[in-house]
Amino acid sequence: MKIDGKRIVLTGAASGIGRELLAQLARYDAEIVAADLNAEKLSESVRAPQNIRASLNPFVCDLSTQDGTDELFAH
Repeated sequence: MKIDGKRIVLTGAASGIGRELLAQLARYDAEIVAADLNAEKLSESVRAPQNIRASLNPFVCDLSTQDGTDELFAH
């Protein structure tokens, strides 16, 4: 998979599959915006991965609303 050098927006990054995917993607040289509604769990998820090569940027937003989606893409 060609992930190095990519920009990635990962939603649901604070738990479950999103958190595990964040841990896997963090091993690549990529820029990742990790988005979720739960600020505390998102912060934990961004700190958890080991062997980090990626730039991890947490972003708290509610993607169930148009405003939240707009905020994420404006970011």
